[in-house]
Amino acid sequence: MSLTKILLRGAGIVLVSLIASKLLAYVFRAVIAKYLGVEQYGIITTGLALLVLFVMLSNFGMTTGVVRFVSFYKGQNDPDGVKQTIWSAIKVTLLIGVPAAIALFLLAGPLATFIFHNFVLKNVIMLFAVLVPIIAVTNLLTSALRAYGLIGRSVFVTNITTTGLQVAFLGVMLFLGYKIFGAAVAYACAAILSCALAAYFVFKYIIKPLGKSQQPTGQSTKGLVKYSAPLFFAFMTANNDSNLATLIVGVFLGVTGAGLFGAVLPTAALIGMVSVVLMPLFAPLITELYAKKQEQQIAENYRIIVRWIVVAGLPVAMFMTLFPKQILFAFFGHGFEIASTALVLLAWAQLLRAVMRAPLDILTAYAKTKTILVASVSGAFISGVGTLLLTPTFGVTGAGLSFLVASIFTAAYMFMAAGRVTKANLFDRSYISVIIALGIATSIFYFLDAAELSLVMLAGLSLVYLLAYVGLVFLLKGFTTHDIETLKSAIGFLRRRLSKEQPMELNNSGGQ
Repeated sequence: MSLTKILLRGAGIVLVSLIASKLLAYVFRAVIAKYLGVEQYGIITTGLALLVLFVMLSNFGMTTGVVRFVSFYKGQNDPDGVKQTIWSAIKVTLLIGVPAAIALFLLAGPLATFIFHNFVLKNVIMLFAVLVPIIAVTNLLTSALRAYGLIGRSVFVTNITTTGLQVAFLGVMLFLGYKIFGAAVAYACAAILSCALAAYFVFKYIIKPLGKSQQPTGQSTKGLVKYSAPLFFAFMTANNDSNLATLIVGVFLGVTGAGLFGAVLPTAALIGMVSVVLMPLFAPLITELYAKKQEQQIAENYRIIVRWIVVAGLPVAMFMTLFPKQILFAFFGHGFEIASTALVLLAWAQLLRAVMRAPLDILTAYAKTKTILVASVSGAFISGVGTLLLTPTFGVTGAGLSFLVASIFTAAYMFMAAGRVTKANLFDRSYISVIIALGIATSIFYFLDAAELSLVMLAGLSLVYLLAYVGLVFLLKGFTTHDIETLKSAIGFLRRRLSKEQPMELNNSGGQ
């Protein structure tokens, strides 16, 4: 099956839902910053960084393990394998997650008082500690839904329910006059309800239809842990280095510094929106193709998705480079503009990380977990040491620079490793046209002297810049034949969906 067909299957729900959820998650943070200021936003940011750290510890790399094994057993038509993978992952996660939650709860006081020097943080950490096993199990359940082809339901839980409820509950708490702890309660309520919904979907659409099966054996659990353990160390470093960097900044600069870094990180992460949309569709596809030994299709889909992420991410990174102060003011308000240089550095780092997700999924499908471990640990070491050394002198700018250098190293390592297993040629002449188009569009806006912009004006300016870039790419023939065919297919598909006509080739969409 081609990546285009997979993409179109998810177009009605996945594309719109993931983009909306990404923006809602950003709104959640921006509203807290706007209404509560840098310091209190820093408290929430620090608490969330600790929460994510302990959740990843509890998952022990098994979110990716679940995607890999559920997709594999589904491709092999092995219902027992699917169910045993899910139950084994939940069992191991709870065995780790519950003690981890207790440890974080007990450490809340010392962390708040002696490490981050803010006693208000204690109550936030204690509340978030309760969420550790809940969110860890939710991650496994949504991974199972995604791997089983139930992309829409996974997206609905992870992106629509969670982020939507966060914003809704936050609005209620702020209206009632609750401030910092109200924001934490809003996050907690959304997490609990999302876990309940994910459990319902998994039972209804996976466990129940597959019928009775054997209980998970020690062998099945051992196999899952053996596969996931290297990924745990990889993801605790690579995927968690942003949270570790936030905590390091908080140690040196207090919760105010953590608040500044916690503002530029999610802003720069908006660059990865395209990869967030595509990768949940790409990873299960690659795993199934690998199980069927269709390596030529793997290489072709790999080349296509890398190109799409690069072409979509370049103008966003460049726009953030042109107007970093204006972006931070519009979304977060006064006091955050001093982190503008860090935003520029993190914008390019996040572009590399967005593109890097494609070779990561290739290596995951090929079970090259040790390669992922080496790349991730090395990159995290560079980021961590750099942040420790540069933050005391250069503040959040030093942390941003360390993050960028680590991203360059990790991306280079991942691409070389994925290139060896796929033999895919990722480069073509169309990239030249894309770079020229980006340069021309940027030169038009380079001398624009824009001071503080409202959110509406900033949105209008970004739209004009994006349209100029897309138009230039089209005129310079930077879009390939495959790109144009995919766009035409997407437009036709959306027209049929709007007119409630189901195209024959897109039926049986895996429960969507």
